[in-house]
Amino acid sequence: MLTPAVFWIAATYLFSSAVALVADARQRASKWSLHALLWVNFLGACAVLIVIERFAPFFVAHNPLGQNRIELFTIIVLAALLSFVVEIPGFLLNSRYDRATTSAIDSVADALLDLRVNPSGGTGPLEALLSAYDGELRDLGLSSTLEKMSGFFKRIDNVDLPLLEVVLSEIRRTRERVEARSKHPLPTLVQFLGLSGLGFVLGEILAVLRGSK
Repeated sequence: MLTPAVFWIAATYLFSSAVALVADARQRASKWSLHALLWVNFLGACAVLIVIERFAPFFVAHNPLGQNRIELFTIIVLAALLSFVVEIPGFLLNSRYDRATTSAIDSVADALLDLRVNPSGGTGPLEALLSAYDGELRDLGLSSTLEKMSGFFKRIDNVDLPLLEVVLSEIRRTRERVEARSKHPLPTLVQFLGLSGLGFVLGEILAVLRGSK
């Protein structure tokens, strides 16, 4: 039989998933790909609660930890849901986005360096990059500054080197910030295992295995 604690654990996780989903939607804190992960997590939590409530014998029958550990099994299922649906895919999506953002910054920085070396080349290549990487640069807060600088250089038909140096310095600092948020001293596999939910799952499985010996 399932205890009331099992229902409370699943219901609490479902409520937390709903709160995270609504908060992210209202604040528009993440892009659609990341927001979709929260939707999948919410629907997964709904499915777990439905299975527990409507198909309790099925849930109990597939519990490998035994009747006395049904609450622990519920927590492990929900922690695995969080890890494999939100944490790991979110990590991969953010890492891919950071790589694309770093590539955009490098391309713009190269165009600015070319402009400093050869002012007669004009701002055409820079404007093409601003158009191509508009989304990434807006997210970084650089788009407006670069567009104004490019427009100013076009009006004076020349390059203001001190202004260009200031903008280049800001781009270098921005690149360092983007690069730092993706760095980790351990290999990617260890990052996965170190994510809180998955780490908890592995720890509990090992504890059960040790206890069964």
